Amino acid sequence: MYHTAGSPGRRAAGVICALVLAACLATLCLFYVVHPGGRASLSSPVSGTAGVGGGGAEQTARAWGHTAAAVSQPSKTWYLAEGSTGEGFETWVLVGNPRADEATVRLTFITAAGPVEGPTLSLPPFTRKTVNAADTAPDEAEVACVVESDTPVVAERAVYGGARRWAHCSAGVCEPATTWYLAEGSTGEGFETWVLVFNPGASPAEVGVTFMTDTGGVEGPAFTLPAMTRRTINVADTVPGTWEVSTCVESNAPVVVERAAYGAGGTWATCSAGLTSPEQSWYMAEGTTAAGSETWVLVQNPFATAADLSVSYMTPSGTVPGPAARIEPFSRRSFFAADVVPGEWEVSAEVSSDNPVVAERAVYGPGRAWATGSAAVPTGGTTWYMAEGSTGSGLETWVLLENPSGSECTTHLTYLTESGPVQGPTCALQPGTRHSVNLADTVPGRWDVSTVVSSDGPVVVERAMYGERASTVGSRTLMEGTVFETTAYTLTGGGCPAGSPTVMVMGGVHGNEDAGFKTAETLTRAAVSRGKLVAVPHTNQAAISIHARFYNKDLNRCFPGVEEGTAEDRLAWELMELARDSDIDLLLNLHSADNFHLADPDAVGQTIILDDQAIAVQAGRACDTANLSITDPIEKYSLLLWPIPTSATYAVYYGEGKPAFGVEVCEKMDLARQCAEQLLVIKAFAEQAGVMIDNWDELLR
Repeated sequence: MYHTAGSPGRRAAGVICALVLAACLATLCLFYVVHPGGRASLSSPVSGTAGVGGGGAEQTARAWGHTAAAVSQPSKTWYLAEGSTGEGFETWVLVGNPRADEATVRLTFITAAGPVEGPTLSLPPFTRKTVNAADTAPDEAEVACVVESDTPVVAERAVYGGARRWAHCSAGVCEPATTWYLAEGSTGEGFETWVLVFNPGASPAEVGVTFMTDTGGVEGPAFTLPAMTRRTINVADTVPGTWEVSTCVESNAPVVVERAAYGAGGTWATCSAGLTSPEQSWYMAEGTTAAGSETWVLVQNPFATAADLSVSYMTPSGTVPGPAARIEPFSRRSFFAADVVPGEWEVSAEVSSDNPVVAERAVYGPGRAWATGSAAVPTGGTTWYMAEGSTGSGLETWVLLENPSGSECTTHLTYLTESGPVQGPTCALQPGTRHSVNLADTVPGRWDVSTVVSSDGPVVVERAMYGERASTVGSRTLMEGTVFETTAYTLTGGGCPAGSPTVMVMGGVHGNEDAGFKTAETLTRAAVSRGKLVAVPHTNQAAISIHARFYNKDLNRCFPGVEEGTAEDRLAWELMELARDSDIDLLLNLHSADNFHLADPDAVGQTIILDDQAIAVQAGRACDTANLSITDPIEKYSLLLWPIPTSATYAVYYGEGKPAFGVEVCEKMDLARQCAEQLLVIKAFAEQAGVMIDNWDELLR
C-alpha cells in the first residue's frame, strides 16, 4: 500500500593512517581512513517525495491536518468512540446547532473508571460551541463521549497530540450497530493502527474482530466489553508488518467503532468512524496529488465473493477514469490516485463495484508531515452538515464539494459561528467535478465555525482543516523535469535579517541510506525561531526511487559539479549553487554505515567526518554535546578525518570556505533510533551556529 524504506548496509574498509580522535575536546586527535565503495542494497519500496509545499513561493507550512466527511442529517444523540486526555493529548467535542430552535446539549465522557458527567450546553439557533474533554475527564488515556440533545444537532470530535504535531478528527455516529467495517489500516514499517470499540449500552457485548489483508482474512481477538466502557485494540498484535489491513468488528450487542492510525514517532495521524453497510458505490470528496501530496483510495471486500470494481477521479476540469480491479474475498486493495491524476490540487474519487464493498480515503502531505483520512459516503445528498471548523490564528478550514452526477448543481454554504449564522458563497458545480471553498474568505478569524451545505442536486461534501507552523518556508526545485528532480526547503525564523546564521542539511545523497533522507524529512517540520535552515531531504531522488547507492554514478564523488555535465554532475553543481545563494555557514551531509566505528575501526557508523583538522574543535563540541544524550557507549559519536576531494563537504569547505561535515549513523540500530541520533548531532551543530529551533523535543520523539 504505502511506500516505505528499509535499511541497506554500508561497509567501509582500509585504514591507511591513524591517530586517535576522541569525542572529548581535551584529547582531540585524528583518524585517517580510506573507504572504498561497496554498499548492499535492499529492494524495499521508497517513501514519497518529502517536503512542505510546492512551487517556489514562500509559505507557512502545515504542521497537521484532519478531515471528516459531512453528515446528512442532525441527530439528538451522537457517539464518539475515540479520545484521550492523557499526557500530550487534547480532545475537543464540537457541537453545532443548525436549527432555528435553541438546543440543550448534555455531554457524558466514558473513561476506564466509568461514565463521567460532562457539561450541559445551551446552543442558540445556528451557533456552534466547543468543549474540552480535559475540563471534565483530565489525564485519561481512553475517553469516549456521548452527546445528547433535546433537539437535533451535529457533533464531531478532534484529537491533537505532541504539542499539535499531529491531529485527527471524526464525525460522530448517531446509532450503535452490531457490525462495523474499517477499510483503512496498516502495520507496515512506520505505521500503527488501532481499533477503538465503545459499548454505550447497559449490557455487556461479546465482540469479535477479523482483519482483512491483501492475502485474505485473519481472525483477530474476541472479548467481552462491559457496559459503558471502551476497548482499544492494537492491530499489530495480530497482523504485524502488514501494509494493507481492513477490519470487521462484529458484536452481539450494538457498539460504536472507530479506527486511528499513526505515523512513526507520531508525525501524523488519521481517524475515521466505521461504516455499517457495504455498498456498490462510494464517494470521497477530498484528495490531492500536487506538490508531493499523496492520495490513496482503500477498498475492503468483506464478503466471500470477489468484487470487480472501477475507480474514477473528479477534478475541476472533469472526470478521469481510473483503474479497474478485482478484490478477492475477505481482502483489501489500495489505489494511488497519482497513478492516474498526478499533480492535481483538487481530486475527488468514486468507487463502483458489482458487489458491495467498503471504502476510505487517506491523504498524506509532502514528506508525510501530516495526514488526513475519511470514510467514504455511499450517495450524494442535497443537505450536509459539518460541526468542526476554525479560521482563527494559524488555522485553515476548507469545504470540499464533489458533484458525481450528470447535471450541474448549485450549492450554497451557511456558516454557524459562536455569534450566529453567516451566509457563505454559492457555487455552481459542473457534472463530474470537484470544487474547494476556503472558509476564511467569508468568516476570517473565527475560532468556532460549523458549516451547512445545501444543493439543488446531489453532491458529496467533506471538510479539511489544517494547522500552521511558525516557520516561514520557501522552496526551490532542483533538476526540474528530470528523474533527479527534487525540492530544497528553506525554513526561516525571527524575520531572518541579513547576516542571520544558515545551516544546510542534505539527506539521501546515497539512495539506499534511509536514515539520511528520513532525518532530513523530519527537519522540514522544524519551528525555526532564529536564523535559517536549508533542508534537502531527497538530494538524490533518482537513486532513492530505486533504493540504490547511486543512479548512474556516485553523487558524492561529483562535487563541485559541472553545469553542463552528466545528470549527477549537474545536480552537484545545482547543490553548490543552492549553498552559495543561501550564503550558508555550515553544511551537514547525512549518511549511514553498517557497523559502529567504536566496535570496528574500519567502519564509519556513529562518526562525524571532517576534511581538515582545522575544524576539529567545532566538530568536537558538537560530538560532545550529542553524546551527552546517548547512553549506550557503543553508540557514541567519534570524529573521523577523511578528506575526499570530490565530496560535497570537501567542495564546500575548500571551495567556499565554509565548515562542512558528514554525519554517519549506524544501521545496526532501528531506523527511528538512527534518525534520532543523527538529529542530536544536527541539533548540536545548529545551536553552535546560532540557528534556533523551538520544537527539538517534538522532532526527536
